[in-house]
Amino acid sequence: YNPGREPRDMQLIVSVKPGSTYTPDSQGNHDLFRQYGRIGIKAGTEVTLNITFQDNATRSSTTQGGIDFTFLDLDQGLAGQSSEYIEVGGFVKYSLMSTTEVQVSPGAICGTTRFTASQPGNFLIDHPVDDASLTPQQQNRAVMLSFENAVMVEVTMSCSAGTVDCNFLFKAKPSLKCPTDPIT
Repeated sequence: YNPGREPRDMQLIVSVKPGSTYTPDSQGNHDLFRQYGRIGIKAGTEVTLNITFQDNATRSSTTQGGIDFTFLDLDQGLAGQSSEYIEVGGFVKYSLMSTTEVQVSPGAICGTTRFTASQPGNFLIDHPVDDASLTPQQQNRAVMLSFENAVMVEVTMSCSAGTVDCNFLFKAKPSLKCPTDPIT
């Protein structure tokens, strides 16, 4: 999604960063879920992913002049088990709702920011279906990141120890309506 720019037919290529290990959730979820990318990871593990952009016409990697990513459904397992967080850097600003449930802190690696779930969720009833009609709760569990001249987005997804595996949803499009003023 590139507002104000000519649309291009692109694919997102998601790969495990060399040196990182991916341990899928018990369902093996790493696919499209409705209109979102989905990465499922086993409780007690984390993975660092590289997301690159490929031009469908040339089949080559390309730079995005400006792109917004939304990571959705940052929540915990029932009873607060298996909390999710993402850690990412390289963005120019992030946006949250004024009533966000997402906690923000410095990341473990210099120049990154950690976005951590703070409330339990329930996969059966609160996963987003359409980012054009997110409920207030779904908006409160999302973070929107804006990148300029991005060749690749590197994101670490982590699921704390517990009995419930984690699913991370994302989309290369702004999905929050009326977020707080962007934070740079």
